[in-house]
Amino acid sequence: MERKNVVIDFSLPNHGRASRDSAFTFFNEIESEDFVEEYRHDHPFFRTGQDQHGGKRPHMRKQLQVTKADGTTEEYIHTKVVGTINNALAAAGQADMTMAEDLAEVVTYYLYRNQDQKQVSSSEILSMIKAVLVSTGFELAAVALGEHALERRLNRSRTEVLAVDEQDFADVERVFRTRRPPERVPWDKSRIIDELTGELGLSRQTARVVAAMVEERIFSMGMTQVPQSLLKQLVLGEAVAVLRAQEELQTV
Repeated sequence: MERKNVVIDFSLPNHGRASRDSAFTFFNEIESEDFVEEYRHDHPFFRTGQDQHGGKRPHMRKQLQVTKADGTTEEYIHTKVVGTINNALAAAGQADMTMAEDLAEVVTYYLYRNQDQKQVSSSEILSMIKAVLVSTGFELAAVALGEHALERRLNRSRTEVLAVDEQDFADVERVFRTRRPPERVPWDKSRIIDELTGELGLSRQTARVVAAMVEERIFSMGMTQVPQSLLKQLVLGEAVAVLRAQEELQTV
């Protein structure tokens, strides 16, 4: 489906700081000055310290866990929400990193505001992000985000990994000539994560980054049947790139 890029005039009153404030109002219909002041002190990152009256600011006492679609869990990462929102804005022709950061603060604040909540599903976070976008006048970005999520689910459901080791054209010919088709395994990003943490000893967070990059490469190529040998090369290549980047950052 062809999507037209629409540029919104950011001088309109429903953008800028007003967008973040209207998102707050959208969730709990809270408009009091006390709540705004509470937000300023209780920033999404929940930094500890002294407020302007000499009192101790609220701080985060727990790390929110996100339940992924495959049933695994990972720590909530604020910057991933920033990236998701900015990508959605960009897809609608409205890229604005400052706006993405402001709206991501709203999402993070509300997730952590409930002190009894220790887990949240990735689908709940997605719904909250779309709600924030709609409530602040970015309907096109919300639609783009929904379409991207749907496309990703479809890609995951129709992509298979073939248990074949293709090194040259002779291997390809043998695969198609054999009467017994190769074993097919449904696409599962968590398998890549488990292999990276088990065989290479990578941290789970780093393994998730590598797996996500590999998944993007596979889906961008439009492949629905991925040879195991190709998958392995992609995983190793992306792992090397991520580890090299981490090493360079440590030396800066």
